[in-house]
This record gives sequence, C-alpha cells and structure tokens, in this order.
Amino acid sequence: MQFGQKIIGYMLRHSLTIALILGVIVLSGCAGKKTPYQLFAECQYAEADAALDPLTPKETHQNYMLFEALHASAAFEGGNYLSAREYLHTLRDGMERVGGKGETAAVVASEYSKEYRGDPFEKCMAHTYGGFLYLRNDDLESALASFRQALVADQETRTKDVEKTKDF
Repeated sequence: MQFGQKIIGYMLRHSLTIALILGVIVLSGCAGKKTPYQLFAECQYAEADAALDPLTPKETHQNYMLFEALHASAAFEGGNYLSAREYLHTLRDGMERVGGKGETAAVVASEYSKEYRGDPFEKCMAHTYGGFLYLRNDDLESALASFRQALVADQETRTKDVEKTKDF
C-alpha cells in the first residue's frame, strides 16, 4: 500500500514533467505522418502519390478529377511517366465531358455542389503535360495535337483586353 502512495505522490509532484513527456510522445507520433502536399513540397513525389491513394474518392465522387490531377502531377514530377500518362488521360477525358453533376445547382447554390472539371488554365496544363509526355516518347503528331488542345482550352479565357489574352 505504501508503494502505491509513493508512486502517486511522485506523480503529483512531477505531474507537469510527466504531462510534457506524454505530450511529446503523442505529438511525435502524429508529426511523423506527412500530408501529400508536404511530401510533394519536399520533392518526395512517389511518396506523395502513394499518400494520395487512401484519400482519393470513388470515381463517382464530384472531386475525383481533382485527385486525378494531383496524382498526375506527383507521377509526372517523380518521373513515373507511364502512371502520369494514365492519370492525365482520365483527367483530360473527365475535364472535357459535357455537363456535370450539380451544374444547375451551382448556378443557384455554391460552387461546392458542382463537379470538379477544371478551370481553363488547368485544362491547358493537363493537355500541355500530355504533350510533354508524347514528346518524351517521340510521338510528335500526338504531342502537336495535345498542345493544340491546350490552346483550344485556353480560348475560354479570351477577351478583348490584350493583356489578359497573354496568360497562356
């Protein structure tokens, strides 16, 4: 019984120290897992791509294409060009689809209800990266077609203001 009282007395006298040690142990365990964005920023592209897998929603989810874009970026920057091509193919097809889930709702409600299909600049970049991948494989005709698709996607941003037409 006295042994238990000694332990309790010790813990009460050093409760702040014990709390700090437990806090450091808990935080160090949580801090070890980095987000895909942190991994990407640290040029750990394969790890970022793998970390995206459990976060990627089902294909029917409205933001699935956004995750395809993230996967494509990580694969491309990491030199995994075969995977990047697959991600970009899915991404470009999804971005070019006419009509999307929640389009009508987005007019009267929020953008959040709308299916992600990319802004004109994002569509341009998807086609541009595709062109780079075709160039890597010496497929010049497909590269040219992809670069032309990038220019077509950029036409959505065309205005009479000459300065704004130089964005891509």
